Amino acid sequence: MVVAADVCRVLGIVHAYKAVAPLPADEKNHHQMMGGGKLAAIISEPGLYRLIMRSDKPVARPFQD
Repeated sequence: MVVAADVCRVLGIVHAYKAVAPLPADEKNHHQMMGGGKLAAIISEPGLYRLIMRSDKPVARPFQD
């Protein structure tokens, strides 16, 4: 599992919540951050690959080939 915001930052996606929303329920979850802070969107490995494959950003291109 990886933090969606981290993946989106690398891919140049500004709004992680919009990128994660269309993922199937079994590929995403939310996790309470330490200290009772915000909820973080967490994605599974298949969700990670789905985000990369859907991306039109040049940084994602090497992973798509």
